[in-house]
Amino acid sequence: METTFATDFSHLTEHLMDRRPSGRSEWTNESLRSVCSEGYQMLSVLRNEQLAAFIVFRVAGGIVDICYLETVDQYRRQGLMAQLLRRLISLQGKNSEIWLEVGEGNHAARQLYSLFGFVQVGTRPEYYANGEVALSLTCFC
Repeated sequence: METTFATDFSHLTEHLMDRRPSGRSEWTNESLRSVCSEGYQMLSVLRNEQLAAFIVFRVAGGIVDICYLETVDQYRRQGLMAQLLRRLISLQGKNSEIWLEVGEGNHAARQLYSLFGFVQVGTRPEYYANGEVALSLTCFC
């Protein structure tokens, strides 16, 4: 299975037409499409020309703000998000500051982020549609 990295939003748009994101946030298909045209960037992994994992982010004032990331269900536990995070860090260079939010109950993601040096710096009560708390994490890579 070939892995291809992509930086354009075309595969994300196709993915969103097929289904709504995982439901772990307030993001809707429309709001994600809007982000695609408002100065955000994307890194993605394609498998057989299908979107497998992606990170949508913006860089402002030297800080990388990851606003949405997802691994498509059938590609989870294959290290794709780790590949994307390594790529993002390498593109931003040393001493980059990266921010993201993760659901308090998303232990697999929290474990992955800790491997990259992310630490909790705050919480956001009832951040997700289901009322789950989001943990604000940052990493100085």
